[in-house]
Amino acid sequence: MRAIRIKSWNDSVAEVLKFGFSDESLVNLIYELAAMLNSQVSTLILYSRGTKPYWPFKTRMSEREWKSMSLPYREGAYLLDPYYHLCQKRAEGVFRLHDNAPDSFANTEYYRIYYEKTDVVDEMCAIFQLSDDVSALVSVCRIDSENCYDSQDFDYLYGCYSILEVIIKNWWGIKRTNSFTETETAAIGARLDGALDNFGASLLTPREMQVARLSLEGYSVKAQALRLNISSETVKSYKKSIYHKLDISSQAELFNLFIGSLKAYNPESAPDPLIGYL
Repeated sequence: MRAIRIKSWNDSVAEVLKFGFSDESLVNLIYELAAMLNSQVSTLILYSRGTKPYWPFKTRMSEREWKSMSLPYREGAYLLDPYYHLCQKRAEGVFRLHDNAPDSFANTEYYRIYYEKTDVVDEMCAIFQLSDDVSALVSVCRIDSENCYDSQDFDYLYGCYSILEVIIKNWWGIKRTNSFTETETAAIGARLDGALDNFGASLLTPREMQVARLSLEGYSVKAQALRLNISSETVKSYKKSIYHKLDISSQAELFNLFIGSLKAYNPESAPDPLIGYL
């Protein structure tokens, strides 16, 4: 069965080489990549520094695929996405979710909303740096009762990486010079770069801000203690103080407060998203 799927993948590569780096050929290529990896959801996302994520093929996505990238994600929850952080660090290569997410990521509200609610079992991504400011991410997901990706699946995606890189970079070169300009990219959304860095700055101490951020990103109390070189009991004490100052009582409420504060966030007038929200 895998050999048949590889044949379809090779045919889609040949189509790109024969007919050019069009939207249609790239969509088909990503679709065949997902099929080869026994994946039910696949997408291409562009991250431009200082703006919101952009899906160039939104109109070609199924309702379920688009629902998995819901409004809260685009409005700022992507700041908690481990793959987004890899893009910001200018990483390139193939990555599995469980190899790059924090230790308690599966217990976070982010995971519950963007994975459990869409029945995603596992995700792999290929990341490419298109320019100094723009990253491309090709994501493939398994949903419902499918098994997680294994080392062979990773190797298959890794084996396709160099071909994907050449094709996506050529496609991007055409899009950027034609309809998708830097100005259009910048207009996609408000700047949110500093939102996570400055969350709670008007109410919390610097150390409490560190704990709040690590909590939002999915690190357990033990992992936070190790990263901050303090005891677990001290972390718990900081979390208690954070909840008191923010008038919340759980990590779920912390997540909702962060997402809610981004709706009217304007870094030009106030660096802390909570200013004007609470």
